[in-house]
Amino acid sequence: KVAVAGGEQVAAFDSSFGVPRCALSGSSCDSGGLLNGRGSMTGGNEPNPSNTLDGCADGNSGTYHSDESIDKIVVRSGEVNGSGSGGALVEGGRATIIASVWAWSTGSADNADFYYTSNANSPNWQLIGSLKPPGGGARDLAMAYTLPSGANQAVRVVFRYNGSQVTCPTGSWDDKDDIVFTVRPAVVATTTSTTIATTNTPPATTTTTTTTTTQATTPNTTTEATTQATTQATTTTTTTTTTEVTPPPSKAPTSSPTAKPVTSSPTNAPSSSPVVPPTTSPSSAPTGSPSSMPTASPTNSPVVPPTASPSSSPVVPPTASPSKEPTANPTANPTPLPTVAPVTPAPTPPPVTSSPTPAGGPQDAAFDNTFGVPRCATPGSSCDTGALLVGRGTRGSLAESQASNTLDNCVDGNSGSFHSDESLDKIVVRAGDVNGGS
Repeated sequence: KVAVAGGEQVAAFDSSFGVPRCALSGSSCDSGGLLNGRGSMTGGNEPNPSNTLDGCADGNSGTYHSDESIDKIVVRSGEVNGSGSGGALVEGGRATIIASVWAWSTGSADNADFYYTSNANSPNWQLIGSLKPPGGGARDLAMAYTLPSGANQAVRVVFRYNGSQVTCPTGSWDDKDDIVFTVRPAVVATTTSTTIATTNTPPATTTTTTTTTTQATTPNTTTEATTQATTQATTTTTTTTTTEVTPPPSKAPTSSPTAKPVTSSPTNAPSSSPVVPPTTSPSSAPTGSPSSMPTASPTNSPVVPPTASPSSSPVVPPTASPSKEPTANPTANPTPLPTVAPVTPAPTPPPVTSSPTPAGGPQDAAFDNTFGVPRCATPGSSCDTGALLVGRGTRGSLAESQASNTLDNCVDGNSGSFHSDESLDKIVVRAGDVNGGS
């Protein structure tokens, strides 16, 4: 079961939306007493009317708790029967709307219409369905639906006397109320494996890196993109295996005749003593064309391997100068091979090993639901929040994505205007000093 960041949330009136709002994500959002009553009806004036995102006004006729009113709205995770409740409200998951209403007389002339929108900033109301109260007086009417994608979602309940299904009826006894709540994003699990093998220079090194990222969602919940405190579990595992392979001492390295010439191996490094070819086994000479391989001579005449093998080292008799380029015996190679430029010995390169440099280099942070803040999960030379911290708090155009973006839920102030008043828009942590020195 995924840990719930905020648990049950109680809404506060949000002046930017003009309705009750739960700014932090959780398992439910409760309007409390913010919707109790209707319009300016006798004895039951509703706080902060009209409590709708588009200013749809209530009817004002009638008397409190004699005529129709919506007194409370709760949105919680799970089904109407309670299965799946207690988990987070998540994109694609199931949620139940519970409307506490007062029905007139026997309730037979009243209807409750349930709507949702994925974007409270620009509502596009979608009808879920309608319910008729089973009797008069105080009644709880519940309707379940699947949460769409979106960070700040909203639901609307219309409780009307007769009339038809419209998002903003104009009846004198009709009550319309909205509530905005935060939904967490749906997540998936991904696995990436990378294997880098180096075998051309001993010792051979094999490096295998496996990264598994698991973002878990609560069972029976889905569909809620979170602007506030999202929960997500991320696990990264890196395994590096290095195997050193020492080539058999009697086997000479080979190279394709068409391969690009490379620097000589450590055995080709210049030596103060000239190299004399072996006189016993022709197979111990550097590998070239089998039909054109010269036979070693016990005399002091120079022996040169075929020029087609770029990895071979020139072999000269003891009296030859190490700096002098040997000349091939014309009778040893009846069929001339393509001439390859001589290879100049170079200092022995160090063995190839896995790079100690961090795998990711400069890193861009992603919002981590477990910590509730931006996080660079892979090590690198820097960590950049990008646009994740732009703004401040939860109000209107100033709202910061995923507020509060603090490990201990330290909440921002909400006063002011974006880029007129104070805000912290980005944080970068990089290696080195302020002046750029490493």
